[in-house]
Order: sequence, then C-alpha cells, then structure tokens
Amino acid sequence: MASDRITLTGSNVTVNGTVTINLSAIAGFNARNFNLIIGGGLTTTNGFVLGAVADPTFTYVLTNGSGNLLVQVGTTNATLTAFWRGDVDGNWNTTSPTFNWATDVTGTNHTPFLPSQPTSVTFATTNAANLATTLGADFEINALTFTTASNVTVAGTTH
Repeated sequence: MASDRITLTGSNVTVNGTVTINLSAIAGFNARNFNLIIGGGLTTTNGFVLGAVADPTFTYVLTNGSGNLLVQVGTTNATLTAFWRGDVDGNWNTTSPTFNWATDVTGTNHTPFLPSQPTSVTFATTNAANLATTLGADFEINALTFTTASNVTVAGTTH
C-alpha cells in the first residue's frame, strides 16, 4: 500500500491559521488509519481540517497519535448505488474528466466516486456506452446486477 505523507526529522509542526487536508484514493484504499505527518510533535489536531475526501462510502476523522497527524478512515455501511454510464471510456476506474458511473438509471448525474464496498453496481443506464469494460484496478462491491438487454463484458487487468 502506497501513501503520501510528510516525515519531519528536525522540528515540530507549527500551525498558524487553518490547514486544509484534501484526500484522494490510492491503490488499496480502505478503512484503516493513514499517517499524514510523522514526527511533528503534535499535541492536538487544531488548525487542521478535512477538505475533499476520496470516497463517500467511508467516514474520515483527523486525529493525533503519538504526536503524528493521522486520518482514521472507517466505513459508513450505507449501501450506495452506481449505474454504468460509460460515457468517457470502457474502464471502471476512469476518474477524468469525469467518472463512468451515474447515480441513477437515467444516467443524468455522474457519481462523485468509484464503486467500492458497499456500492451496488448495475449495468446499465438507459443511455450507456462502452459496454465492453475493463476493471483497471481491483474492485470490492456489494452487488452486481445486469438489467440491460445488450451484451456486457467485464475484463480483468493483469497485475
């Protein structure tokens, strides 16, 4: 599991004002604690706030552990839905310029996240494209439903 973090070796962290932490998912992202700043001699999390988060299926809390700034990532256990829209390409893990996933069967609005546990995935929206799909990464989802009359393929990726 890779992560981005700051390791201080010469002094403590000094915070004047507010520092916003924006999180993005990395390979293997799941519920656990992630070190953000190590060796900072922090006594509180004052001044640090969470901005953007990686995935709404998780909860996020900034905490102090032995003078280090950590983010505790937990699960909400709320089932989310994602419908294959495929308007960018055929890859499940596409995030730019937008996600290939929609919030409902009409495909009007894109999801702000990639499917993960506890997302229920449905193929497909009424305006879906690119039904020959490739995962592009490992996915753990709650359920997989096919409602389209069109042929759908889901190919893996060699790691």
